[in-house]
Amino acid sequence: MKREFVKWLAAGTLGMVLLAGFGATGSVKAEETYINPNTNEVYIKNDDNTFSTVSGNGNLEQQLTDKTNTSKFLRLSDDWSIPSATYGQSVQVVLPVVNYSNSGLSDIVITPVTDASVSKWPFELESTGGSRVIKAMPAYHFNEDISALRQEVNWTFTTRDDVLTGYYPLTFDVTYTMDGQHVTDTITSYVKTTGAPGSGSTENGGGAANSSKPRMIVTGFTTEPATVFAGDTFTVHITIENTSETTTISNALFDLQAVVQGKDEDTSYAAFLPTSGSSSVYMDTIGPNTTKQIDIEMQAKSDLVQKPYVLTVNMKYDAGTQFDISDTANVSIPIKQSSKMETSSMDIMPDSIMVGEQSNVMFSIYNTGKTTLYNVKTRFEGDTIEGGDTYLGNLTSGSTGNVDAMITGIAETMDEGLVKAIVSYEDESGNVTEEEKEFTLFVSAAFIDEGAMDFTGEMMPEPEGGGVPVGPIVVAVVIAAVAAGVFFWIRKKKQKAKKQLEEDLDGIDEIETSDAKEAETTDTDEKAETAESHIDTQENKGETNS
Repeated sequence: MKREFVKWLAAGTLGMVLLAGFGATGSVKAEETYINPNTNEVYIKNDDNTFSTVSGNGNLEQQLTDKTNTSKFLRLSDDWSIPSATYGQSVQVVLPVVNYSNSGLSDIVITPVTDASVSKWPFELESTGGSRVIKAMPAYHFNEDISALRQEVNWTFTTRDDVLTGYYPLTFDVTYTMDGQHVTDTITSYVKTTGAPGSGSTENGGGAANSSKPRMIVTGFTTEPATVFAGDTFTVHITIENTSETTTISNALFDLQAVVQGKDEDTSYAAFLPTSGSSSVYMDTIGPNTTKQIDIEMQAKSDLVQKPYVLTVNMKYDAGTQFDISDTANVSIPIKQSSKMETSSMDIMPDSIMVGEQSNVMFSIYNTGKTTLYNVKTRFEGDTIEGGDTYLGNLTSGSTGNVDAMITGIAETMDEGLVKAIVSYEDESGNVTEEEKEFTLFVSAAFIDEGAMDFTGEMMPEPEGGGVPVGPIVVAVVIAAVAAGVFFWIRKKKQKAKKQLEEDLDGIDEIETSDAKEAETTDTDEKAETAESHIDTQENKGETNS
């Protein structure tokens, strides 16, 4: 791209350069660039009227070109251990790389930056190049497991016989294509080396970078609880290590900052916020080759989508005569969303069948949560039915699945006729959740037309001839009519029995009282009849004597 000076304005100690790029089509893209004449420091004015520093002194055109040549979307996975190497032996170095961007990457080339000095490169120089190629890495989406997108590249190196004991940084140059743009980057990993006796350490035996700047690294983290849901309060435990074997770190300040969500200042917010209001942790000293743990309670925002969120650990510390040394590390905390589902009312047609017949059951399943329901299926359970299993597959957030099942009656209903519809689904970890719905379906005994049998109990044969057989049609009509009559007769009988039982219970006291009175009256009548009979007898005797 050709760049030329369009305007130069000298204003005190700052001058302004308006740089325009002219392409083949004649289009112009302008940006305001300010230069400090005393230091030749370059500043670019941002859209929000702030200024960004390019690089120090040097060619202005090269500085502006280099400004766009870095990206941090391609990073190492957080769940990989640092390899260990012993002098004279082979070691496998693996880079587990992850694409954290929402754009796909292609033509990824990763090349180790080697050096002949034992203080900078711990392995033998056995070959030139050593590049590894990843053809493509897909974009990351919120409903995917980030660890499943990890791709690994590896090298087998032979550790030098004169390697120093300690930690070596391993730098790799990276190039790839993203959204049609060629991007260059670097990735840094570490290897822990064990040298021969008397070989010295990277701290005092020639490891210039390590001896001049003790390293603080994050070796792992856990959360409590282990699974964090959106809206939960949780404690994160981060383990840090002073990799120096001789230098004590002092005045260590750790500041934890969560990734910011949102696209503008009015709607942006941190994914995690400390419950105490402070995100900083201070430690007085950390001894050589010593690990410490940072504990801080945080709360996840309730509207976070389900995906891992980066928590950056900014470290600032002193070591010996060096002050305000800075290091940065990242950990990724997966956030889950609770699965939620609802169902519509059920349609059962018909709601009364005979043994061997089928009924159609229909209802809808709604995914009302913010996460995908996997392997959604429905089954039916009951003593009088079978069949109806339905598989719906995956339901994304906000989608609907429809159940349309046929169940078959296998036994006569002897109770209230309740049948269960059980809906099951899995989360992204394969954990199964089940929810039940009940509905009523009466199954009656199959109707047998006795008139269609002869005296031996066998079905009468159909008359021979070419006419349409009337018997099966009549039997089918009669069966349906009798089934309907039986169902309504049973229902009416149950209702009548229930009503009669209530009336009997209400009148039980009246019946007992009435029985008592009737018994008393009967006793009195019997006595009167006995007395009257006695009088008649006496009168008859008198008449006889006369």
